[in-house]
Amino acid sequence: MRIRGADVITEVLIEQGVDTVFGYPGGAVLEIYDALYKHRGEITHHITAHEQGAAHAADGFARATGKTGVVIATSGPGATNLVTGIATAYMDSVPMVAITGNVGSGLIGKDSFQEVYTMGITMPITKHNYMVQRAEDIAPTLREAFRIAGSGRKGPVLVDITKDATINECDYLPQPGFVEEKAPPENDEAVWEVLVKADATPCGLGARDTLRLEAGFPLYGHELTESTNPLCTPFAWVVKDKPFHGRERMWGVSCARRLVGLRMTERGIPRQGYKVMSVDGEVVGEITSGTLSPLTRDCIGFAWVDPELAQEGSNVEVEVRGRGIAATVVTPPFYQA
Repeated sequence: MRIRGADVITEVLIEQGVDTVFGYPGGAVLEIYDALYKHRGEITHHITAHEQGAAHAADGFARATGKTGVVIATSGPGATNLVTGIATAYMDSVPMVAITGNVGSGLIGKDSFQEVYTMGITMPITKHNYMVQRAEDIAPTLREAFRIAGSGRKGPVLVDITKDATINECDYLPQPGFVEEKAPPENDEAVWEVLVKADATPCGLGARDTLRLEAGFPLYGHELTESTNPLCTPFAWVVKDKPFHGRERMWGVSCARRLVGLRMTERGIPRQGYKVMSVDGEVVGEITSGTLSPLTRDCIGFAWVDPELAQEGSNVEVEVRGRGIAATVVTPPFYQA
């Protein structure tokens, strides 16, 4: 579906299980507040007298509930007023996602009204921070922000979003959430009983590598190596429009092959190193990961293939034990492809 960037923000918040946010409105986040009003039955917004109070409230909410706290503020003084609350969460390892508005992308760096370098100010007091200037980058960036805030040593992550990114429309694909819980082996039966009583639907048993493959996530040493170019993969959004050393060289290298998802249309599991061939028998690529998906009951995999066969729906063959097995190029995640 095609929706505004501001609506993408609320959709992702709901997707991440957020039901409470704190903040103070302002010009750069008015569209976000319009979207929050549409979802007032699902997300409760607590307005404070000052942005600093909102940051501390999100911090306290996270400490009290164990959930990731969310705070929203406008550009300029709204963003700078969050600093003490963000720093508190950082020092005490409290999961928090701070969403700040900023001026339009065309006004960045021009000393526009209420424009500050929010990323630079908050860099020392966050686990990570982002600037989003395109509507289509909002969803993956926010999902990554929640993952970083709540994993490992927890802490705050800031996402600075330009006003035009919240106004512009983009294609949005809802992403079901996956929760990973760990328990000692001796507790397996008790955990299973709890899941059954909660009406959880079993979708199969699989190792972490199988689950990440079903979700369409790459693995270093398989899909990604020191010699691969991320711009030739479905994960280009991670590095696109972000400054880093070597960016110019990366953009200057053409894609000899592209990373694609494959779904086998005949029986046969693709394995790392298996050859991918055209229907004429010419070698056009190589499998990087493959498995039998417990969720979809299909054989799936990632492969680097020649660019002309990287389009969704292209037909290829995978050499499995000396025999060519038909496969189709699909767009991950595999549980939706």
